[in-house]
Amino acid sequence: MHRNIANVVDPDDRNTMSVLIYAIKHLNVQHVVVCGHYGCGGVGASLEPDRKGPMDPWLNHIRQVQDKHAGELETITDPGERLDRLVELHVEEQCRAVSRTPSFRETFLKHGYPQIHGWVYDMRNGLLKDLPVEINSKS
Repeated sequence: MHRNIANVVDPDDRNTMSVLIYAIKHLNVQHVVVCGHYGCGGVGASLEPDRKGPMDPWLNHIRQVQDKHAGELETITDPGERLDRLVELHVEEQCRAVSRTPSFRETFLKHGYPQIHGWVYDMRNGLLKDLPVEINSKS
């Protein structure tokens, strides 16, 4: 298990990459789960105007997701619903980020696993939402 602010999968983050490599290459895990949660403060912080400080580079990963899906997000008028949708989109993008790591690609091409799952936990009702994330060797 690995946790960080807003479940960012950054290829330059040696901690995240070490966890993935160890799990995939040495523990032979067959399922990788990227699990976000509704109301995520890290994702919410990315919606605020640019701030100076050590978190900005981290939040920029989420802002890139926001920019990529701006058209969809702008149609959602309720701020809470917009945040929830950005949480989902961010989880999906982080699943894709896992799929682009060398350890994942090599193992997936050789064995057909691990599978990547994108989930969002709803703390309001205790339910997990399984997102329809399609990951394959060409993702």
